Amino acid sequence: MKYSVKASTLSLAGLDVLERPGKVIERVAAAGYSGIELKTDAGGFDQVAVKEIIKVCGSIGMELHTLGGSWAAWDAGEERDLASCDENVRENALAYSRMSIDLTADLGSGIFEVCAAPGQTAYPRSKTPIGLLRDNFIRSIREMCDYASDRNVAIAIEPINRYEGHPGFMNSVVDAMDVIDEAGCTNLGVLVDLFHANIEDTSVAGAIRASEGRLLNVHLCDSNRDAPGTGHINFLEVMEALQTIGYKGFLSIGFVPSVLDVNRLQATLFETSISYLQELERQGIVQ
Repeated sequence: MKYSVKASTLSLAGLDVLERPGKVIERVAAAGYSGIELKTDAGGFDQVAVKEIIKVCGSIGMELHTLGGSWAAWDAGEERDLASCDENVRENALAYSRMSIDLTADLGSGIFEVCAAPGQTAYPRSKTPIGLLRDNFIRSIREMCDYASDRNVAIAIEPINRYEGHPGFMNSVVDAMDVIDEAGCTNLGVLVDLFHANIEDTSVAGAIRASEGRLLNVHLCDSNRDAPGTGHINFLEVMEALQTIGYKGFLSIGFVPSVLDVNRLQATLFETSISYLQELERQGIVQ
């Protein structure tokens, strides 16, 4: 298996890859990771920093495999919803997507992550009919995939749980696979985040198996959104499911610690988490 770490989690640990790319990337590599997952916002990245990141990663064989998007209003700082009935909001999301797809191509990442997230939570029930949300989202996805195809970029849909996304729409991996089938785009797949799958899918391992043939990326965290091995997700079952479907992509560690202590978080990232996953391999669970 190939392991990577999300830049957003590195930032929580006091390690900003955009500010100190050389130092941060080399430390990530030394810990046993072979990839980094960056995340963009509305303004993109400073081009000098991007060039330095590409240079450092290339020199040590580190992959920039996926570019994550900022979608929910609390994360994006604005309404950016691909399923919105407001055409201004939807077009804003598409404009952001095009910019991000271009950046994904420049980074050589090959995968851009998207999700359906409202401007603010609508739990427990969406104010917009689910069928309309679905139609709007699929229309947006087809436009994005067409744009991305010319740039050799794949689009990965990340299902979001009902408390953060649209209640009743695109919450589970099964939901996402249905949308992927209907959209009919060859460069479209799914990103499985174990935290969301643990809430919405019947089983996390089952969600992995359901994504066979379309799985582009996996976000590793536990049921408490903390580091793998600290909650109740059965990671042995997850690893076995990944092996069963022949998944060859990255497992990207990205979590939000219950206690924000920089030293503790760095130790978790560079010692505990990677060792935990590597131990599963040594036990012969993952080949």
